[in-house]
Amino acid sequence: MEGKNLVYIFQMLVKSDLFNCQHSLMDLMSMSYMEKSALWSYYGKFEMPILNSQLLLLHNCGDKKQYMYNGTSTCQAAINLAFVQLGEYKIVNVISNHAKNRIPNEPSNKEMGFIFLLHDRLIDAELLAIQISSLDPLESKFCLAKVSLAKGDYPNE
Repeated sequence: MEGKNLVYIFQMLVKSDLFNCQHSLMDLMSMSYMEKSALWSYYGKFEMPILNSQLLLLHNCGDKKQYMYNGTSTCQAAINLAFVQLGEYKIVNVISNHAKNRIPNEPSNKEMGFIFLLHDRLIDAELLAIQISSLDPLESKFCLAKVSLAKGDYPNE
């Protein structure tokens, strides 16, 4: 779809949403919400990505647990909402706890560590970086480097 205008791209995404919804393809629906969110961000409409993130979380909840999809798009939606609320520390904490409960797999802790870094919770960020070392040692080293930079711990030359 490279070179197509924005209206055409959104029309294709809506058709895709219709098909995916009719066939209960929740993972593709979730990705579509995040694609729309990214497009809106790219074109400078910063209210729309938040709306798409809220729609994704609303669409992906309820009593029908068998239809829920907790993938990277769900985590990204929760993180988008957390970044919006940066001024409200308690609300960010609620959203990040929701993301942790909703997406229990360890790699999503990278994003939580980033939120900890944003709020100068460096001890928590360092603990998370150490915890992910068993899953991804290289990523753990990168996260520990970010924490060291945030602390101002520069190695002596």
